Amino acid sequence: MLSELDLTSLRAQRRRLGDEHARLTWLRRLVKARGDLEVARLTGVTAPTTDDTQLLTPAVRAALALEDDGNAGTLLSELAHTERSLRRAVDDTQAHLDEATAELMRRYRADPSTCLTQRLVELPASS
Repeated sequence: MLSELDLTSLRAQRRRLGDEHARLTWLRRLVKARGDLEVARLTGVTAPTTDDTQLLTPAVRAALALEDDGNAGTLLSELAHTERSLRRAVDDTQAHLDEATAELMRRYRADPSTCLTQRLVELPASS
């Protein structure tokens, strides 16, 4: 329970939750983008043409090449399922992050001086 954590542990928990939220959000966006590419391929959108050379570098054109590997239906289904699971994980992590933030703010309101007590990290001396 968050109320049982000391201030240092609460701050660490909040940082960990923020990092986890960012990681899950990034991963969900990647899965969603890959699903969008698969939908584009299935609906007949073709790979970039030579007319696109002014707009797209060779590396980008290659990355957007949409080739059929014979596994489209399964892949699209798995991508959609994974994206929904990741969305739930992002939402859950956001809820926990909101709870940790609320607890931290409650403590700061109760004793404003605690917001100034964060442990400073010593930086190495310049060579």
